[in-house]
Amino acid sequence: FLKGCSLPKDNATKKYYVIMLKCLSQSLLGRTPRLLDQKPGYWSLSTVKPRGAATRVLQHQHQQQPQEFPAQTQMHHSACNGKHCVFSGQTAGELHEWLESHGVDTRCYGKDTSKTVGELLEEQAKNESLLNVVDGRAMRTVKVLSLHITNGNGQVLFEDEQILPDGRSRRRNVQVSEKLMGDESWQSGVDRAVREELGTVLPEGYQVTVDTDTYRQLVEFATSMSYPGLLTKYVCHRVKATVTGLPQTRFETCEPRPKLGGRLVTRWVWRNPEEVEEQHALRNAE
Repeated sequence: FLKGCSLPKDNATKKYYVIMLKCLSQSLLGRTPRLLDQKPGYWSLSTVKPRGAATRVLQHQHQQQPQEFPAQTQMHHSACNGKHCVFSGQTAGELHEWLESHGVDTRCYGKDTSKTVGELLEEQAKNESLLNVVDGRAMRTVKVLSLHITNGNGQVLFEDEQILPDGRSRRRNVQVSEKLMGDESWQSGVDRAVREELGTVLPEGYQVTVDTDTYRQLVEFATSMSYPGLLTKYVCHRVKATVTGLPQTRFETCEPRPKLGGRLVTRWVWRNPEEVEEQHALRNAE
C-alpha cells in the first residue's frame, strides 16, 4: 500500500497521512483508534480495547474466582475484613442485637434445655467458639474434643444428664467432650477435658492413655441444641482413651459456675458398646 502512494512534502500533511495509516492498521488489529488533537498542526494516536471485550474478560474472571463468602455489610459489634464478619461486642446486649440482626430468634434462649445469651457470650470470652456471618446468616464455629473413655469391661463412659445452676435438667447422652480453645490442639485438650470434666472424682496420680490409632476428625453443620436457630459448624476430634481411678458404677461430678450463680452437676454412666449409637452426633457435645 505504501509503495503505491506518494506522501506530500509538507511535514504537517505528511504526519497526518502517517497517522491515518496507523489508524487503519490498528483497526485491522481489532482496536479502536482515537485521534487526539493536542495542538494545531500536530496529532497523536491513542488506541483503546473494545468495551465489549473488556467486559467479557471481567465477567469470566469473576466467575472463575468467586469469593469464599459474599461481601458483608459491616454492622455494629462486628469486625469485617471483606470475607468474614465476626462478632466483636463485649456485652450480652450487644450479642443479642447481633444475633437478632443476623436471623437468630433468641426469645427461647434460657428456656427449657437451651442456654442463655450470657452463656454464649462467656463461651466467646473463653475463645471456645467463633461467631461470624455467612450469606447474611449468623454462624457459630466450634472445635470439639470427643473422648471415648473405656473401662476394663469394654464399656464407654457417657454423660447422661446435666443439672444446670438454675436447676434445669438437660439430657445429654454423649461421651466425654470439651470445646477446644483457640488454636489448642486436640492432644492438649485431652488432659484438660479429663481434669475439668472428671477431676472431682479422680484420685491423685491418675493416668490417661490415648489410643492415637483411633483418632479421626469429623465436620458437621447443624442447628445448635444449646442455642436454637444458630447454625453451627462442628469440627470434632474423636479418639479413644483409658483413665485410671474412675468409679465403675454411676457417679456425679460438680463444677462451680460462679458467673451463673451456682454449680453444674453432671451424672455419668458406663454403657456397653452395643448401646452406643453413632447417631448421637456432634451437636450434643456442647
